Amino acid sequence: MLTWQQFSLLLLIAPAAGLILCVAVIVTDVAHNSWFALHHPIRMDLYLSQIVFLLFIAFTVRTAGRGAVNRRTALHVID
Repeated sequence: MLTWQQFSLLLLIAPAAGLILCVAVIVTDVAHNSWFALHHPIRMDLYLSQIVFLLFIAFTVRTAGRGAVNRRTALHVID
């Protein structure tokens, strides 16, 4: 299990892998909490804020991915 410090470092060192992991974490978390919400009472404000964050990630991951590719290209040009 990655700590948030390791996850942040992964986003800096290997942005593409970090983005994939970020999407996987939020999708599985929302899926798990959705299943849990069907069977137990939960605080809807926290659940809805998590869904809003999932939507934010979904709409911005493509832009972040393009930035990761441009960064990789720029680093190869410098070498």
